[in-house]
Amino acid sequence: MRPFIILPLYLLCLSFLVSCKSGHTAAKTKGYFLTDSLYSKVLGEMRYYDWYEPVSARPQPPTGVLVVLDGQALLGNTVESVKALATEAGLTELNNWVILGVGNIWTRDRDYTPSRQLQVPHMDSMSAAHTGAVFAFLQFMEQELMRVINRRYPQLKHRVLLGHSFGGLAVLECFVRKAELFTHYIAADPSLWWPAYEPVITPQLLKQQSNNRSLYMAVANVADHTARFDQLLADSTGAYPLQQPGVRVLNSLQKQTAGQRWFQGRFFANDDHQSIVQPACSEALRLFLKKENNQQP
Repeated sequence: MRPFIILPLYLLCLSFLVSCKSGHTAAKTKGYFLTDSLYSKVLGEMRYYDWYEPVSARPQPPTGVLVVLDGQALLGNTVESVKALATEAGLTELNNWVILGVGNIWTRDRDYTPSRQLQVPHMDSMSAAHTGAVFAFLQFMEQELMRVINRRYPQLKHRVLLGHSFGGLAVLECFVRKAELFTHYIAADPSLWWPAYEPVITPQLLKQQSNNRSLYMAVANVADHTARFDQLLADSTGAYPLQQPGVRVLNSLQKQTAGQRWFQGRFFANDDHQSIVQPACSEALRLFLKKENNQQP
């Protein structure tokens, strides 16, 4: 087994591993966590995923699915956030959603990154040597995992993909390459500092504005929450190498999509890379569903 990337800012993705055993009841959320797996012919390996299925999903088929990348780390907190949002925002339909966590910790540097880079800032050379296989991962999603989801829940109206950090890059790549897989996309502080990525992703995203899909992108502040958006945008000293690319892409997309409904995004001044996932997920779902219901967000 290859060692995990040495990335201090991303260690939160490992700090909370969800215990998801088949038939385990989640008392707070009134549902079940179920573990499943499949052998991926595309990737040539076993892949594991965890379901959260609400109790009501059995007599009443679910209307939506939220697919969460880095599921071992993020699934449990995401379930709690979605249930809280259903109550606080009056979006009761979320109580009937299935939430699926795609297992991926040891191969996220391979599966989520858009290009092969032998030298990557903040990454050891062994991990860098395996980067750039996001297209194969998206093929796995399209040809294998989504077929399982659609076969189990053929009546889904909403299919949402959530990814954080490197997972956020995979979300953007899916939106660009295979937009039909999901109806809504949430990229939580995607790692837009990835080498040579910032110049190409904005025009690629803008080409998708007529695909009838929605994209939400959240950008985080520095760790101590002291930087301003305009400060990050204007900096010429190289003091913010991880944050500035995301701020620039967000600023460009906001300017070029003004008045359009397919893109929404925000700079979270009071959240950093570690804390942004659940606030971003909650805001994105609220905006998506309120818009579809023609309600004020």
